[in-house]
Amino acid sequence: MVKVISCVISGSELCSDAWPDLNSTIESCPEGVYICQSNMIVEGQISVYAAGAFDGDEEDAGDEPKVNDIVSKFELKQCEGLGKKDFKAMFMGHVKAVMKKKTLKKLAKESEEGAATFKAFQESAKAGLTFFLKNFKDCDIYMNEDQNAEGAYAVGWWNPESSVTDAPQIMFWLGGCDFRKM
Repeated sequence: MVKVISCVISGSELCSDAWPDLNSTIESCPEGVYICQSNMIVEGQISVYAAGAFDGDEEDAGDEPKVNDIVSKFELKQCEGLGKKDFKAMFMGHVKAVMKKKTLKKLAKESEEGAATFKAFQESAKAGLTFFLKNFKDCDIYMNEDQNAEGAYAVGWWNPESSVTDAPQIMFWLGGCDFRKM
């Protein structure tokens, strides 16, 4: 059963687990960051989610326009001209909104388990943001379809180690996302 990755704040769909998580294949990637490989497809065609999925020769698309399968399917909007400092501020706004929605500070005061959950949340957010900022020069930032600034962000990483060179790997910080059945 396919699960959709959606934003905790806006409820916007960002991706699905039909695009496999590549986190374990990338040594420097922290736990809590979902990474999947996007692909360029001819607009209107159905994506097979993986480049070379059928190991056949790719057909020449000619002059037909191509779109990023994840960006197009989930109607993500690229944040043009966004600097590192602005992204950090926006990401931290998202973290605070998730923290408030999940009442993590309140839960931390109520029990040791709540305190441990809050601490793990903070560590995950810090590790995710650090990874995104470390690779920022090779990234495109996408906002959810509602363009809610407190919502989750998709980070398109042009990973120099990726075998796919015409589409970025798309990353999500899972602390601000939910998985739900489609």
